[in-house]
Amino acid sequence: MPTAAGMLGDLGAEVIKVESTVRVDMRGSETFQDNDPTTNYHNRSGVYGTLNRGKQSLTLNFKTERGIELFKELVAKSDILIENNRPGVMKRLGIDYPVLRAINPKLIHLSNSGYGQTGPWQNYGAIALSLEPTTGVSSLTGYEGGPPLRWNWLTDFPTAMMAVFAVLGAVRHLRQTGEGQWIDLCM
Repeated sequence: MPTAAGMLGDLGAEVIKVESTVRVDMRGSETFQDNDPTTNYHNRSGVYGTLNRGKQSLTLNFKTERGIELFKELVAKSDILIENNRPGVMKRLGIDYPVLRAINPKLIHLSNSGYGQTGPWQNYGAIALSLEPTTGVSSLTGYEGGPPLRWNWLTDFPTAMMAVFAVLGAVRHLRQTGEGQWIDLCM
């Protein structure tokens, strides 16, 4: 969803990236200019910079009452919330769509997960590298007689584009009806 939020920012949205103080985005694990992390590596990742272009950011401790309170205050002033957690995480934190909708009835909340919020695979985590073989896409790649190849983008970027389309559709719905909505988008 960093790509989707970046695309919405490119279209003019004010985007605020909210990170946990416990699980901060892995800035140091991505590509560096000249393949040299040197000093201040956490702010030099090319991929991190690309995915988070134009975004504001803050960290909150979601394991504290104050962190949840501050998040709810931000949601009360927001139009759109995009999150990509495993199903049930937002509910366990007490900040799932029914709770947030009570705070902001016009909120558009997009939840992204590997296999959706319901169904037999809902609790499985997923990333592009696991989704491509799971869906069978990997069996369509590679050279005849050779092993499947992994592309790494066949799920991430199309999912980001679908997220943007879904959010823009929800914005149109909001303008027509005054109602926000929850979108369950699986990869």
